Amino acid sequence: MLKKLHDLYARSILSSTTPDFHEYEHYYWFHSDIESNWLGIPKNELAHRELSILKTLYHLYDPSLRPTLQQSWYDFLFSNGEIPYQTSNEPIRLIHFKMKKMDWEKEDLESTLKNFFISNISIVWIDELEGVILEKQGDHSLTKSNLSSLLSNLESDLFIQMSIYVGKQHEVDTALPSHFLKERKWFKEGLHALPSERIFNFEKVFPFILVEQMSQELKQNLLANFTLIHEERELLKTIRIFIESSFNVSLTAKKMYIHRNTLQYRIERFTEKTGINLKDYHQVSTVYFACLLFDLDE
Repeated sequence: MLKKLHDLYARSILSSTTPDFHEYEHYYWFHSDIESNWLGIPKNELAHRELSILKTLYHLYDPSLRPTLQQSWYDFLFSNGEIPYQTSNEPIRLIHFKMKKMDWEKEDLESTLKNFFISNISIVWIDELEGVILEKQGDHSLTKSNLSSLLSNLESDLFIQMSIYVGKQHEVDTALPSHFLKERKWFKEGLHALPSERIFNFEKVFPFILVEQMSQELKQNLLANFTLIHEERELLKTIRIFIESSFNVSLTAKKMYIHRNTLQYRIERFTEKTGINLKDYHQVSTVYFACLLFDLDE
């Protein structure tokens, strides 16, 4: 699709790699998660209506809108730029975020985020709905509970629905862009596999990656051990959510909009049909992988 658009705009630039945005500040740049190319179109060649349409189809990057430090971080993470100035020797944590399209002001969101975090943060925008927060690590790093409160506040105060991926602690060195791209990929895996979840990390996403990469023989062997409940999708879904909720009955019932007694009945029915003890770590691990595999096969 980008190649076809390239043919429509005489002065447009189609690049298979991330461009050097410093040389093309008077261009709008478009890319997508599906296509690897970048398309740059001169700003004076795009009418407002055309720009609005392209923004709904692709991620938009406008170099002129980025502050100098944010631009440096973007170039460092995406296009082999130098390590940004004003960085310290302290390690950082990357918190990737993605929002649903809603009416909100970017300045309000940035102000809320900076006020919520105790340590200094930098915010790098990837496009209008995605970005990454660079949080200096220390005694004041936000916990999962803190981050959950942040998401709730954003939704109640600014009506922003945000999902985040909490990365690991990294040094600010030449390996950071590679860590960033891997975490961003895992974030996308999590959003696809668990669309109702709001907070992700590697431990939450890894089981889905592992199941997807199983050999066909291993998948068949795993499913064969659960043929008795193969057709009882609701029961499998219940067990999966029960495990993901750390075996918390109240939380599981709330997530599934069912009564605690109904949940307890389904758990007992599962145990009776399979003979599996959900208090045994090895059995629970196997059951969880089977539940994920059943979901992927749907």
